[in-house]
Amino acid sequence: TDSARQTLRLSACVTGSGVYDSTDAGSTWAPIAFTANPVRAALTSDGALFVALGGDEGATSGGVGRYRSGQWQSVTPPQSTAAFAGISVDPAKPQIVVAAENSNRKIYRSTDQGVTWTAISIATPDQHTPAYYPPGPGNWGDAALVIDPANSKRVWQTNGYGVLETAGITASTTTWTWQ
Repeated sequence: TDSARQTLRLSACVTGSGVYDSTDAGSTWAPIAFTANPVRAALTSDGALFVALGGDEGATSGGVGRYRSGQWQSVTPPQSTAAFAGISVDPAKPQIVVAAENSNRKIYRSTDQGVTWTAISIATPDQHTPAYYPPGPGNWGDAALVIDPANSKRVWQTNGYGVLETAGITASTTTWTWQ
């Protein structure tokens, strides 16, 4: 069945090496014909694999790739030329994807598996900002981005300073709270 196949499918990003796929729960691995610098990946419930490309903090180029039906496609938000680090898909709605640039806190959301993207507006300052956080706009790297599986409007983000979350990723301007 489809759900049994997806349970057996694993994908791994290996920085400097590429993306690898396993269809037997990790017993064997095969490289996917894609050579860009992968950082993180997210697998949709309908089998599409999204990969944030770019490398570690400080990388200046990259994008977002989608691997579906044996084919790679760049689905990088057209308003971006930056490296990406965070990527997440909605477990219940495979068409919804969020992606974060590696720096400068730029986050994008797609409702059609990366065909089109909307830049997320972020209100400043954040709520409950820790005292150790440097004043002014943050230039830290986005380490990871995750859509909450219990509430697709809630998104969690990590960076070099901690964890933030928004309860309303679909709001015209999002408010982020440090956790």
